[in-house]
Amino acid sequence: MTRFIKPLKLICIFLCALLIFSGFTGWALSTYAPNKPSGLITEKLDYLRHDRLNENVIFLGTSQTFRNVNPKIFDSRAETQGCRFTSYNAGVPGLTLEEMMSFIEVLSLSGDKEGARLVFFTDPLPPKPVLQDAKSTRTQNYSSIQDLKYRMENVWSLPEPVWKRFALTGFAGLSHLYAFLNIGDISYWLFPQSYDAKADGLGGLSMQKGFPSLSYDIENDETIRKRSDLFQAEHDIWQKNVLDKQLQTDAQDISHDIKPRAKLLGKIAASLSEKGDTPILVIHPEPETLAQDIALAQTYASLFPDYKVVSFANPRLYPRLWDAANWFDKTHLNENGAKILSADLANKACAFMKEGR
Repeated sequence: MTRFIKPLKLICIFLCALLIFSGFTGWALSTYAPNKPSGLITEKLDYLRHDRLNENVIFLGTSQTFRNVNPKIFDSRAETQGCRFTSYNAGVPGLTLEEMMSFIEVLSLSGDKEGARLVFFTDPLPPKPVLQDAKSTRTQNYSSIQDLKYRMENVWSLPEPVWKRFALTGFAGLSHLYAFLNIGDISYWLFPQSYDAKADGLGGLSMQKGFPSLSYDIENDETIRKRSDLFQAEHDIWQKNVLDKQLQTDAQDISHDIKPRAKLLGKIAASLSEKGDTPILVIHPEPETLAQDIALAQTYASLFPDYKVVSFANPRLYPRLWDAANWFDKTHLNENGAKILSADLANKACAFMKEGR
């Protein structure tokens, strides 16, 4: 037995030395090397950082914001209501809490600090339980202690079973371990030009408004085209078996506590408010999470009566948004659906302005 002790000690010493070396390397690289470009999120953050934001309305959120909110329609509809808005779609597919907070930090660099700018935000997504995502450039760009804190808040406020939250915690921890060991960072430091990143949606994207052209993407992006074709093939069945059934859904159908998630959204709203903006939570139409969304809107409004919420999780109130003819796939509206939602959102924004928010 004793003959194994010395090799084990050597292995432990080697692992400790490796961790110390990796930590030092990480510190050096983070000091002298910039974050790697990571496609759409980098493009939009850079635009907002350098534009200094002449816009007085910002849409911040996930792919539902990215695909569902057309700033041009929003601005023109608001003008017919007597409101002068200049808006920007800062939506990014897959946006997580730590990424959202980086947008809020950039937004804090501009604005009049009097609450005159409206920021419509959505519920951020949790980290994906996928190894490739855990070690992706985009995830690695958010690997500070504060980012880890945001990730844990994001995961443990989810209305999900405990086992699922533990699984997501494992993937979140793995991404930080990967970052700590600096796997791949040295090659980026030596060859940064090989890490140029492009993201879905950039081809048809209007950076001035931040809104993508879905028709362009369907024509030029094979992945987007396949999603569209698949949805069109089962369009009628989906309307009957999914959308129409939502009329019987209510908040009582949710089986997990939604209050922690509502409190997290309240913290996001408070961060925006502290920076001088007026936060407005937006809940987009999504059949799969309708019961949860109804409960979330009600709980958030109850906990934070001073903050506004616009919920499209209501098939009876917004029947056109719950018509499959206005959807691109099972979670996003098509261009016509985006026009409808954007106009409805402009009506709400103008109403808030006229009542003094």
